[in-house]
Amino acid sequence: MFLNDHKNFLELLGHRAIEKGNEPAFTFLNGAGTEPEPLTYIELETAARSIASELQSHGLTGKQVLLLYPPGLDFIRAFFACIYAGAIAVPVYPPLIKREAEHIRNIAKDAECSALLSTAPFINLLRHQISEELSAISENIIETDQIPLDAAASWKPNQINLHDVAYLQYTSGSTGRPKGLMISHENIRRHEEMWGSHEMNQIPEYFEGRYRMLNWLPLYHDMGLVANVLRPVFLHVPSYHMSPLTMIKDPTYWLEMISEYDIVASGGPNFAYDLTAKRASMERLEGADLSNWKFAYIGADKVHADTLERFVIKFNKLGFDSRTFYPCYGLAEATLQVTAIRAEDEYHSLYVSQDHEISEQNMDGRSQLTVGCGSPCSGIEIRIVDPETCEIQEDGKIGEIWISSIANSLGYWKLPELTSEVFKATFLGDSSGTEYLRSGDLGFVRDNNLFITGRLKDLIIIRGKNYYPDDLEQVAESAHPFIRPGCTVAFSIEEESEECLIIVSELKNDVISPEDEKEITKSIHRALMEKASIRVSQVDFVAKGEVPKTSSGKLQRNEAKRRKLQNLYECLSA
Repeated sequence: MFLNDHKNFLELLGHRAIEKGNEPAFTFLNGAGTEPEPLTYIELETAARSIASELQSHGLTGKQVLLLYPPGLDFIRAFFACIYAGAIAVPVYPPLIKREAEHIRNIAKDAECSALLSTAPFINLLRHQISEELSAISENIIETDQIPLDAAASWKPNQINLHDVAYLQYTSGSTGRPKGLMISHENIRRHEEMWGSHEMNQIPEYFEGRYRMLNWLPLYHDMGLVANVLRPVFLHVPSYHMSPLTMIKDPTYWLEMISEYDIVASGGPNFAYDLTAKRASMERLEGADLSNWKFAYIGADKVHADTLERFVIKFNKLGFDSRTFYPCYGLAEATLQVTAIRAEDEYHSLYVSQDHEISEQNMDGRSQLTVGCGSPCSGIEIRIVDPETCEIQEDGKIGEIWISSIANSLGYWKLPELTSEVFKATFLGDSSGTEYLRSGDLGFVRDNNLFITGRLKDLIIIRGKNYYPDDLEQVAESAHPFIRPGCTVAFSIEEESEECLIIVSELKNDVISPEDEKEITKSIHRALMEKASIRVSQVDFVAKGEVPKTSSGKLQRNEAKRRKLQNLYECLSA
């Protein structure tokens, strides 16, 4: 049951403002040497109503509005204002250069946004840096920090239908047509009922004034928004925030704040732990205490066992225990979370060979160690299914992960055929009528523990950002006229615990000069950085016919990756 029968987050935030009005809901940490910026429940609710009244006056109820904010609390005010106004929020990352602005413009166009919400200082910055592109994104700009708080009195209470779309979560694909997921009020309600309660039941003693969260993830990201904006309001726990740039530039500060504020829950993708283990200053952390940290959640990317081991070795003396790690699996299509281990349990790892044999030991010396991501909570069912035959796989067999959940998204915005394909799957022999979400991820279950082994649909995830390989391939092959059309393949491989992008291209001539090789390579690097904001780790040029394809001409990315890993390519040279 949603807390005290509040049907949605409008009612819940209103309840928090009445019952706990002067308690800090969110606090932004601006970095070393600056004062924290708190936001109480009553201040948040008043700001939400005042901004909502402005949106209502612009006729934006039921319309899509773009949320374009720098790191800080203004995004949170605006997001709840959209709920209060009955507008559909479209969170996006703040663009500071032209190529990023083009992607935001594509999202605004696809979502049919009627307005852009931001702050006056940030809009002035954007007008200075990308003036022309900003006008193309939206001509109806509302500076929410300029709206007086007394406008809250003009807000007209909004009746929310739980099946209505609350926000559009756009996938972070790099180029091509953006895909927006329709997340309903029912989705976020049910998701928090399941996972918020799940956490509360595991360590109930921490919910008596001791539970605090710290987030550095961007709030336009599903993990930043759902786990660190919606969940603390649901749980009634204080949530501290810091800029993603602060964490990346100074990971020591992340741990300092966890210690200073006795944080219970904080985390991020694997690369954050890897970066922190490599760069955090033990001198600055002298005297720090991480023993209160109980949920070091790790997800949104592949979890590397060696990263976890290095992190524990380095920070064990500060009270960090391996049982603090909270590996989890989720995706935006399911609102966020699908599985997780139990709090204070040891995570479990298994080896997976190239032949998909699963073992406790590295029998062939080349198997990959895979970390288990736990099990689903009540209300979620996962199945491992053969993606070709749609037959259920037995435990220990690898297949596609299918998910039945009351928190599964409504589907893709304006893409009904893709929605039907992805969200309405049924497995062979099932007469129950249950519809499953096809995750596109490969994995297996052992002892009720889900292990992720790969991506069926070749989605490339690097540092928590999704890249569609066909988009990257198109950019790469158009970078230089010497590249054969339709004969470039993109995939990622693991190097030193990080996923790295590899490009393999066939050239029109099987002999190239060193000068040509250098020029083509530079062109590919430049094109992908300019058009997709991604760095290429390696470019290989191969002879005609070397890029593997099916009989119908489709690229075989997994086979291309296998050949690369086994050094089967003969790269062209002068």
